[in-house]
Parts: sequence; C-alpha cells; structure tokens
Amino acid sequence: HVSVRNMMNTVDEQGSTALHYAAQGGFLKNVSLLQQRWTRDRGSNKYSNRVRNHNGDLPLHLAARYGWIDVAKKLLQSRDFRQIDIANDHEKTPLHCAAEEGHSNMVAVLLDHQASVTK
Repeated sequence: HVSVRNMMNTVDEQGSTALHYAAQGGFLKNVSLLQQRWTRDRGSNKYSNRVRNHNGDLPLHLAARYGWIDVAKKLLQSRDFRQIDIANDHEKTPLHCAAEEGHSNMVAVLLDHQASVTK
C-alpha cells in the first residue's frame, strides 16, 4: 500500500505529482482525497508551496488553466493549499492562466478569493 505522502512526493518526468494530475483532470474527489489523506498522514495540513512541476505550476495553476472551478475552490478552501498569487516559471499566476484560456467564471472565483490583479 503506497502512502499518500509517497504519492504526493513522487514526481514524473515533468515534475508533476498525483495532485497536479488530479487538479489538471478536474478530479474533485481525488483532489479531496489526496488533501485529506495528506493531512492524516502528516498530522497537519502543511503542503509545501514548493511542489511545482517543471513549468513551475502548482495544482492551482492547472485547475485554473483547465477551468475546473470546483477543484480550484477545493484547493482554495485550505490555507496551506491556496497559493493564489504565486507565479509559475512563465511569470503567470493562476489568475493569468484562467484569463488566457477564457475561463471567465474561474477568473471570477479567483478574484472572489482575493487574487491580485497586479502580480
């Protein structure tokens, strides 16, 4: 049985974790499960904001880019998973990613969660 900690720390050749793929694919139940299990395994809800893929994307960047509003809201519920204004290696925040892809509802959600328009 693979621990969630190992799954969260295991990266593929693009530097992505299971949470990256769950967020990118819009798999809300998997995102929730990974967050819950990580909390249980770790004893706290401390998820490193340094878990970036090779493009510097965090799971929130991917949820925003692909328009998965429920996934983004789930990630934004937890202070430790928020990271709303962190830019990737291309200097894009989750707000930039959503706007570039034309996801106006995602832009609204991010702005409702105080995403900065000046970063």
